[in-house]
Amino acid sequence: MKKVITAFTAILIYGGVCLLCGCAGHTGFRSGQVFDAVTGKPIEGAVAHYTWGFNGILEDAECVGVGGHVESFEILTDKDGKYFFPDMTVERKDWWEWGFHPRNVIIYRDGYAAYIVDLSRVDSVSKLFGYPDVNQIYQHKNNIVKLYHWKEGESHDKHVHRIENAGLYSHHRELLERELEPEQKRAREQILNDRREAENKREEEKKRAKEQKIAWYNEAGWPVGCNFIPSTAINQLEMWQKDTYDPNTIDRELGWAEQIGFNTVRVYLHYLVWQEDPNSFKGRVDDFLGICARHKIRVMFVLFDDCWNGNARLGKQPAPKPGVHNSGWLQCPRYAEVNDVSKFPVFEKYVDDLLRYFGKDERVLVWDLYNEPGASHRPEVIFPFLQKVVEWARNAKPTQPMTIGVWKWDPNFSGLNEFQLANSEVISFHNYSGLEVMKKDIEKYKSLGRPVICTEYIARGAGSRFETHLPLLKSENVGAINWGLVYGKTQTIFPWGSPLNAPEPNVWHHDIFRRDGSPFDKKEIEAIKKLTKN
Repeated sequence: MKKVITAFTAILIYGGVCLLCGCAGHTGFRSGQVFDAVTGKPIEGAVAHYTWGFNGILEDAECVGVGGHVESFEILTDKDGKYFFPDMTVERKDWWEWGFHPRNVIIYRDGYAAYIVDLSRVDSVSKLFGYPDVNQIYQHKNNIVKLYHWKEGESHDKHVHRIENAGLYSHHRELLERELEPEQKRAREQILNDRREAENKREEEKKRAKEQKIAWYNEAGWPVGCNFIPSTAINQLEMWQKDTYDPNTIDRELGWAEQIGFNTVRVYLHYLVWQEDPNSFKGRVDDFLGICARHKIRVMFVLFDDCWNGNARLGKQPAPKPGVHNSGWLQCPRYAEVNDVSKFPVFEKYVDDLLRYFGKDERVLVWDLYNEPGASHRPEVIFPFLQKVVEWARNAKPTQPMTIGVWKWDPNFSGLNEFQLANSEVISFHNYSGLEVMKKDIEKYKSLGRPVICTEYIARGAGSRFETHLPLLKSENVGAINWGLVYGKTQTIFPWGSPLNAPEPNVWHHDIFRRDGSPFDKKEIEAIKKLTKN
């Protein structure tokens, strides 16, 4: 308490003395001469800008000019490059100001690197922008300044900031600002050029990456195969959970796919299984890829899906509803989670982990980021989440191409479709219609100049058949991935909207084999093999 009273008393005494006697600062004489560092000739018209400042009463004496106000003076050098400041008096503005000190010196002429001296430093050595090895000892009188020409390649923007920061608290700097205008203009132009160059570089990198991914895809040849889930699984969770993952069935059924010449399968993942145990899940995915590789099959993984049931739960999955098409298939994420931003960090880690872990795996052909976005949610509702999914996937930088299949041409889907196509390095689409509609789709998508895959087709009752569509897809070099391989728990031999307990249809909707490996249609198998084996 005694120290506080003593300090307060000192302040009162100091303030009283200043009020009675005044307290002004004196600059002293300042002079110098400015030369061209290369030619040795004097530089006329250079701005000599000096700044002084007061300290605040409660501040350390070494904090020059901070707290109190500052004053600056400037002049242009004459034809001999000389400048001269007479001794000037600077009055205090506040009673608590004290300790008048020189702050800095700026000598600048357009076309040269600025000469700046921080006079609060003991050594008072100049710092020339772009010339870190050039130092000149400062003197108050007869100060000799050598200005160096601007170095090409240096940053005009940083140069301007260096000068402006040195004169930050100066109140009179009209000459300096006028002389700095051309450099400020160059700085703005350089910033714009740098931005353009950076954007061009990004576009070139994106183009090069896209070309590399297309080459990766083309090396595999014509992709032909099916959307695959083992017959023992009703949905993605039952396929991938530890207790129900069935490598024996997967191996057997992919063997049938290999026998008819299939070289590609499209397979759905689910974040819930990853979230429960990321390493264990990746181990099963790796095992699945190993099985595929033994059968000379590459994989297109689907990360998210907006179709069917939105209430996914880990654990034992429900039994199929007799006669009902895809009664147990699951959305990923769950319906309410699409707009739950608190879940986004989980989804981001899910995408990032898988695409980094398998992002250079030659067994993976393509990453399908989202199956049929807008199937369960309105396009405007799911669009923000889809944008984040694309962002996360891009950040992971897999070497394989990415796609988001377009599936519905409707005015309400125009923005969503444009986004999906713009962010697909390989174009993918779904078509369950007749041959003429398929022809139009192929023409439309091939016009975009990227590889094209039809990732869902075959609805026999709707006129989408192997005998008609597969020859067209092969002749156009469009990938062909039908829905379904083996009639199992998904029950996709039944058409969409089939009623409970519907009898087995005479014409299967999807799928090719029964569980014992016998085909639905032997002629169909021969038609497939004729195209895939040649």
